[in-house]
Amino acid sequence: MKRILALLLAVLMLAVIFAGCGKKEEKKEGPKENGTQTAGEVKASDKELRVAFEVQPVSWQQLTMQVQSANVALQIDALYDRLVGYDAKTGEITPNLATEWKWVEDTVLEMKLRDDVTSINGDKFTANDVVYTIRQGCEETTLDTYYKNLFDADRCKAVDDYTVDIAVKTAYPFLVLDLAHTAYQMSVEASVEAAGGIQATRDNPISGTGAYKMTEWVDGQYAKFERRDDYWGQMPYYKTVYAYFVNDANTRAMGLEAGDYDIIQKPSSSACESLGALPGFQVMYNTNEQMVIMTLNTDRAPLNVKEVRQAMGLAINYDAILDIACAGHGETVDSPYSHYNQAYTPADSSKPCFLGNTDTEKAKQLLKDAGYADGFDFQISYRSTDSVWQKSAEIVQNNLKEIGINCTLNPVESGVFYSISDAKDFDALIWTSNNPNPKRMIMNLDPKYPQCQAMNGWLQDGYTDLFDKAIVELDDAKRLEYFGEINDLLRDEACIIPLVHVYNSTLMISDIVNYGIDTYGNFNIETVYEADYLG
Repeated sequence: MKRILALLLAVLMLAVIFAGCGKKEEKKEGPKENGTQTAGEVKASDKELRVAFEVQPVSWQQLTMQVQSANVALQIDALYDRLVGYDAKTGEITPNLATEWKWVEDTVLEMKLRDDVTSINGDKFTANDVVYTIRQGCEETTLDTYYKNLFDADRCKAVDDYTVDIAVKTAYPFLVLDLAHTAYQMSVEASVEAAGGIQATRDNPISGTGAYKMTEWVDGQYAKFERRDDYWGQMPYYKTVYAYFVNDANTRAMGLEAGDYDIIQKPSSSACESLGALPGFQVMYNTNEQMVIMTLNTDRAPLNVKEVRQAMGLAINYDAILDIACAGHGETVDSPYSHYNQAYTPADSSKPCFLGNTDTEKAKQLLKDAGYADGFDFQISYRSTDSVWQKSAEIVQNNLKEIGINCTLNPVESGVFYSISDAKDFDALIWTSNNPNPKRMIMNLDPKYPQCQAMNGWLQDGYTDLFDKAIVELDDAKRLEYFGEINDLLRDEACIIPLVHVYNSTLMISDIVNYGIDTYGNFNIETVYEADYLG
C-alpha cells in the first residue's frame, strides 16, 4: 500500500513539474488589479452606488454627441449596449448584443444577434435597429469620423430579424474593435419614435437596451439610474446608481472622504496617495491605451524644422513625468502607441529615435545646428482640469528651459481647449489619446480627418502612404510591418511627443471588491460589486 501511495505521489509531482515547464510566456505585465470572481451564485442587491464623475454628458443620446469622450462613456454605458464588448485587461473582443460574426466579403461583416433584447421603452431589438443606428449616425455631421467616413450605409441591411450585414466603404480590419466603442451604442428605432424623434432622446434616453434606466436628472448636478428588471444580460449588483457631476478633482476627493461618494472618477495623483493610504479607501490602477501626448503645430516656425522638434523630444525628462505627474503609475514610452496597442513595435537601435529618452547636450546641439542656439518663445496649451496634464506641462516647461527655449503655459477650460484645437491656434497641445484602435489612436495625423482634435498640420507623403496601407491591410503580419515603419517615422520626425502612458486610476471605498473596466480602461458601473455579490 505504501508503495502504491509513493508511486501516486511521484506521478502527481511529475505532473506539476511538466505543467510548469509548459507554461506560455506572458505578455508585458501591467499594474496590479483586483480580480474578477466568477465562481459561486450571483445575486443582485438593493444597495445604491454613488459615483462622482468629472463631467456630465452633453447628451444622453450618443448619436447626437459632438464629442465622443471616455469621460462620459461610463454614464452612457448604463443606458445603452454595444454589439460587442472589449476586455481592456486582455484585449479580447467579447460577444454582447451580437453573439457571433464573420466577414462575408472584404467590406461586409455579418453579425448574428441575440433574440431576447428589448429597449428601456420595452421595444424589441432587431437587425433593423442596427441598420437604423448606422444610418442615423451617418446623417449626424458631428459623427462623420465614426459613421459617414466609415460605413457604406446603403449596403447595410437586415438579412433577417437577427442577422445583419454591416458594410464599410473600404477594407477595414479594425471594424469589430471599433464596434466596442461608445460611439456605436445601439438605439431601437421604435423607442426613438415613441420619444418623439432622435433629438427628444437627448433628454429622454428610452431607446437604449442597457442594464439601467434614467429615472431622474437635475441638469449639471446629478442623474439617477435604476436597474432594469427586464434586462437581457447579467443583472448589475447595485439597484440604484447616482451619477454626480463634479468638475473639480479636489472637490471629488473631499466628497469621497466625507462619505458623499463611493467612487470618484479621475482622482488626482495626490488624492490617490493620501486617501488611498487611509483605512476604508482604496485606489485601483488599470492598464489602458491612455497616452498623454504633446502635439506640435508644425505649421508654425520654428516647429516646422525637424531638428527643433527632435531637440525638444530629447530635452524632456520622461522619468520625471512618470514619477511626479503619475506618481509612478504608468510607463515611459517611445511611440504614440502604447506597449499594449497592436500597432506598437519596439524601437530599432539602428534607426533614429528622438522620443522616450533624454539627452540634454545633444538637444542643445540640434538647436544650434538648426540656427536656434539662443532658443525661442513657445507656449503649451492644455485643459486646466487635468492634473496629469498640468504637472506634465510644468516638467516640460522646465526641461525646455534647460536648452534655452522660453516656454509659457496656457491652461484653458474644456470649451476653449477644443476651440483652439479645431482652429489650430496653438504652438503645442497636451492631450490624451485613449483608444485601442491603432487608426483612431493617432487619427489626428490622418489627412482625411482635418476636423480631428489636435490636428497639428504635419504631413509627409511617406507617412500618408504607410497609414493608408496599414488601415486597410487584412493580413496581420503585413499590417504590423506597415505600423513598424510608421513607428520609426514618428520617432524620427518627433511631431507628436508621447510624454507618458498613464494607468487609469479610480479611487473608492474599500467595501468594493471588484469592478470591470471598459474600452478605455475605466471602471464599468454594471460590473461594480461588493463582497456579498457571490454566494
